[in-house]
Amino acid sequence: IGIGIGKNTEVPCGTPTPAAPVSVIGEKPKPKLRKTGELSDQQAEWFKEYWERLPSKIGKLEASVEFAAHVKTVEVFKAFMAGLELQIPDMNAKISRGEKHYILQPCRWIKRHQWEDLTPEQPQLSLTAPGSPRNGSGGAQQFKASWERKAEAYDEAFARGMEMEAEIAKL
Repeated sequence: IGIGIGKNTEVPCGTPTPAAPVSVIGEKPKPKLRKTGELSDQQAEWFKEYWERLPSKIGKLEASVEFAAHVKTVEVFKAFMAGLELQIPDMNAKISRGEKHYILQPCRWIKRHQWEDLTPEQPQLSLTAPGSPRNGSGGAQQFKASWERKAEAYDEAFARGMEMEAEIAKL
């Protein structure tokens, strides 16, 4: 039984064992393991770039944890930022209308892979499209007129149905 501490030696019972592993000459040091949610150096740079572009900065710590879990490669980061860029105009529009509460918090946006919702090939969805009630171009009046026509058609159909019932009752 060897008394020295090193590779392939035994330590007699009662001998305190070292708290940290002893390195042996010639062995490479083991890489530092990151805690769950801890950003690598590259991810930290990416996250900084993401956070600077983000219109609604809420919950940075939670967002960084989700970022570390979901954005691990250059390809994913590029898709992530492209998706963000497509959605920033809608986020800014919600903020300008006082609807910031309708924007997902960054941690949830990341966790739900929201960057995949719109791609450059898809048309941008917007609540402020021409003719919509929100942009003031008469969309609200068109909407109201449409429902009024539907209500009139329903009333006419109901009246015809009542007349038919009366005729059947006479037979």
